[in-house]
Amino acid sequence: MPEESQLPSPADLVAQGCCFQPGRGGSRQLVTKSGTSTISSTSAVQQECIFIIAEQPDRGRAGSKESNLRNNNQITMQAHELFRHLRMPELGDVRQYVRTLPTNTLMGFGAFAALTTYWYATRPKALKPPCDLAMQSVEIEGGEHARRSALLNSDEPLIYYYDDVRTVCDIFQRGMQVSNNGPCLGVRKPNQPYEWISYKEVSERAECVGSALLYRGYKPAPDQYIGIFAQNRPEWVIIEQGCYAYSMVVVPLYDTLGADAICYIVNKADIALVFCDKSDKAKLLLSNVEKGETPVLNTIVMMESFDNDLVDHGKKCGVEIFSMREIEDLGRTHRQKPVPPKPEDLAIICFTSGTTGNPKGAMITHQNIVSNASAFLKSTENAFVPCPDDILISFLPLAHMFERVVECVILCHGGRIGFFQGDIRLLMDDLKTLQPTVFPVVPRLLNRMFDKIFGQANTSLKRWILDFASKRKEAELRSGVVRNNSLWDKLIFRKIQASLGGKVRLMITGAAPVSASVLTFLRAALGCQFYEGYGQTECTAGCSLTVPGDWTAGHVGTPMPCNIVKLVDVEEMNYFAAKGEGEVCVKGPNVFLGYLKDPEKTTEALDKDGWLHTGDVGKWLPNGTLKIIDRKKHIFKLAQGEYIAPEKIENVYLRSEPVAQVFVHGESLQAFLIAIVVPDPEILPSWAKKKGYESSYEELCKNKDLRKHILEDMLKVGKESGLKSFEQVKTIALHPEMFSIENGLLTPTLKAKRPELRTYFKAQIDELYANVRIVEVYNLFLQLYGQRCIGGRCAAREKASRKKMERNRLRSKQDEHKSKKRPCKKLLPPDELDVSRILKVPETRQLEESDDSFDHPLHSTAVDADGDVELLEEENLEHDASSIHSPDSAPERKNTRGSKKQGCLKIPEDGAGKLEAESSEDEFSKENTIQKKKSEKSTKSHEKPKKKLSQKTALDPSDKVDSLHSVQVWCPKGIKRFSRDITELDVVLAKFEDITADYKERVESTICSRAIDGFLSGFKDQLTNTITEVQELKDLKRKNAKVLAEINKKRRRLMEIREELIGTEPKLKQLQKEYAELQERKSSFRITTQFITDLKELRKEYSDNREKHPLEKVTYGVSSLPALLIESRRILRAEKHFQKINKSLQQALDLQRQKPPEKL
Repeated sequence: MPEESQLPSPADLVAQGCCFQPGRGGSRQLVTKSGTSTISSTSAVQQECIFIIAEQPDRGRAGSKESNLRNNNQITMQAHELFRHLRMPELGDVRQYVRTLPTNTLMGFGAFAALTTYWYATRPKALKPPCDLAMQSVEIEGGEHARRSALLNSDEPLIYYYDDVRTVCDIFQRGMQVSNNGPCLGVRKPNQPYEWISYKEVSERAECVGSALLYRGYKPAPDQYIGIFAQNRPEWVIIEQGCYAYSMVVVPLYDTLGADAICYIVNKADIALVFCDKSDKAKLLLSNVEKGETPVLNTIVMMESFDNDLVDHGKKCGVEIFSMREIEDLGRTHRQKPVPPKPEDLAIICFTSGTTGNPKGAMITHQNIVSNASAFLKSTENAFVPCPDDILISFLPLAHMFERVVECVILCHGGRIGFFQGDIRLLMDDLKTLQPTVFPVVPRLLNRMFDKIFGQANTSLKRWILDFASKRKEAELRSGVVRNNSLWDKLIFRKIQASLGGKVRLMITGAAPVSASVLTFLRAALGCQFYEGYGQTECTAGCSLTVPGDWTAGHVGTPMPCNIVKLVDVEEMNYFAAKGEGEVCVKGPNVFLGYLKDPEKTTEALDKDGWLHTGDVGKWLPNGTLKIIDRKKHIFKLAQGEYIAPEKIENVYLRSEPVAQVFVHGESLQAFLIAIVVPDPEILPSWAKKKGYESSYEELCKNKDLRKHILEDMLKVGKESGLKSFEQVKTIALHPEMFSIENGLLTPTLKAKRPELRTYFKAQIDELYANVRIVEVYNLFLQLYGQRCIGGRCAAREKASRKKMERNRLRSKQDEHKSKKRPCKKLLPPDELDVSRILKVPETRQLEESDDSFDHPLHSTAVDADGDVELLEEENLEHDASSIHSPDSAPERKNTRGSKKQGCLKIPEDGAGKLEAESSEDEFSKENTIQKKKSEKSTKSHEKPKKKLSQKTALDPSDKVDSLHSVQVWCPKGIKRFSRDITELDVVLAKFEDITADYKERVESTICSRAIDGFLSGFKDQLTNTITEVQELKDLKRKNAKVLAEINKKRRRLMEIREELIGTEPKLKQLQKEYAELQERKSSFRITTQFITDLKELRKEYSDNREKHPLEKVTYGVSSLPALLIESRRILRAEKHFQKINKSLQQALDLQRQKPPEKL
């Protein structure tokens, strides 16, 4: 058998000038110098040789053909060399390897490929934003720093999205065509499915209503106002479309405005006809007419059934009462041709629920409404495309433009509108039945959803799982993926989504600020496109909206394509447009015409250039989005001159867990803020339980200690949010009743009515301010007088003496005169005396006994025989004041450690207000005179040296002394004292206790004896506490010293270990590198050994097989190592060479057999 080295290599063939030419039947001919051979086999090895040999150009050819062939051969040669260099197997080898794989392996590969393909086809795809999210708005030319939406290609605002839709009538007509007369309006009864009426039926009924109005004498003109006083229901839309079809103007009314406001609107707009849904509202209108307050009203149309009493009442007032059916029948009988309006004609007079004064009627045109709806469609055209299958749940008041614009978007595309039952408590049931796809909401509802979700997660495990799942969904939102079919949706959020019907694909919120944490969580939990907008009635509905793909919270989006926005300086609040901050101003086709019959208010809102001043303070963020940071209209100034924006502070305090509602109040004559807080009824019980309080909600609101905890939590939240010190409230009052529309404290858009809140809580506000003033006065009084009253009993004595204080003032001058003639000795130690500063007496030192001669001790207030309170002498007052303000005095240090141990006076919140103003004024006047005298005496004391202690009280070791064991030492009960701990103060205190007891026996007054007992007891208690704390501090210092020594020792050891580790790190890296190299070599050796072993076995098997069966065709198995396929090409070449040799030998044998045998 020839060796592999004897086989001619491709390079040898090329060197010999060999080349291939096509032969017959697909065969190839090898052309060499010696001749031509035909090759029929097309194995991988032969193809390789063919390709290599074919790279040699045919020298007999010339021209372009030879050049092209040369280029092709070079490319083929380079590719082949590249594959050879990469050691990649050829396709034939791969096919052969795949055929030998087990079936299970092939099935696994197939399943993996199928799953990969399925994931790639169904993977969540990110929502493509319509613009660059890093620059969502563009500054326009003009020098006013105004910005427009980046969705527009020019500075011209968008007015019409569809060319054939220019009025609200056109919106409805387009929807009727798109839906192909599909269902339009739906309503349901309790526990019943929704019943729908078609677009065509709505259109016919609307024309009947409009025709009836014309027949009744109302003119088809934009100055003809028709009132609608009803909740959301199909008749509302039918009447509205009927008015628009004949160019009339709708004026919505709602009961939350109040009777006075409704009367004002009827007269302001000259409304002669009002559509009502319930009899109660009709009776309210009739009562106004009966009183002569609304003489213009003469017709009421009822949507629901009513009794004859209402008709009789109307006749007495001169008002006709009709049913809705009667009006439709009247119009059907006297049908009139529609009179469509123009885009610039009025469509609706929307009276804003102003927080101050009477409501203002914003005049909104058809163009305003269409442009605002068109801007929404433009903003969401690549993300949300409305269609006839969309369903809107209508529960926000139709009297507000937010709901009106959303309904216009749905009606324009043939969608359906389902109305709630009229009871907000049944809204969740309506959502489950209707299964809406579009759900506009207000922040108050979002906050309730958020609180309810986290309220149900009542264990730490549930809360952790909820937080973890929401963070995973939030990560998808940041990447632009919005979906509701993820694993977390199926496991965690499916129930939340099902509560809204399970089919919501778009939500939009506005009308008030919403917390960033609430918005982010609900965006993740609900798995739908969730937009946040900003606007007001004066700009139809919205002037800014978040862009699809930008699901970050903390801003209100970019200017809508229908308007531009600029910021104007607010100098009094230090906001300047040059810095990107200022009052938000809007200009565009969505801005209203003005207020009805109110040019003064119109001038305040609209300037001469047509800019609407919103009163809100905004800030441009770096990505071109707008953030509302303040409110200009409700700002006020405190006494120190600081401007306050209460709504900003209220939004911060709402982040406090137990707070549901808050009203921050301040006055220009006061230097601080107060707040009325309504705790959350669902959260407060559990929150209070953590603080150790359990009771009913009403009782918890009365708990003063819990009120302090809530205030602390609010202040903590305010500090974390960056509120300044003067922006923090100083005290709060808890109110158990929520602010609501019903009690007149909120507007129908759920905004606070600040004047009404101030009036409603006037008593609480005055009480809060009075208590704070009394506390401040009382604290000042304690600084002057209260520190002398040591011990808890002093508070009771002080309270008892308040009634007598006024009477004692009259005798104060006489008492002072007497005290000057009869100076008293001081009992308290000198100013600089401190327990920690008195030197200890050594055990061998002897102390002198103090003299027993004492006139009488004086404490903070000396009590005479008649029980009257005397003021201290000037000397005593001076001494006590210095002891109060001395930083080293023991009582002062004790005061800083808490009120539980020190026993000082506390101010009861209930009794703090019992101090009389006159007495406090007398105290202040007395204080001023005393302070002046103190200053005079202090200057004199600096000139003269200090007097030494008298021999009666001073300790002199040169005098007669006794041993420590013979000296009486003061020792508090319950405290172990050692001889080394005895100080000079102990001896003095022991003698002071004896003298006090002796003086008590000589005093006849019972009141004075009680005062001495109280003073002595309090003095003992405070000294006992001080000594106990000093001993505890010493013990702690010793323990801390040992601990610190151990810590330093371990720290040094850790530093040494760290240095050792740093030194061994390069060695470790070198060892790891060497280990990796050894592993690689070991692997190479193992592969090589296996390959050589397999090769030897193949040779042996081949030799044995050829010896046993020389004519049988040999097949080989496949090695378990895929790398052997690459090297097996040489073995295949040897096999082919052997086959050729065998074939040649066989031919030679056949020829030899065919020859006749030679004769011998």
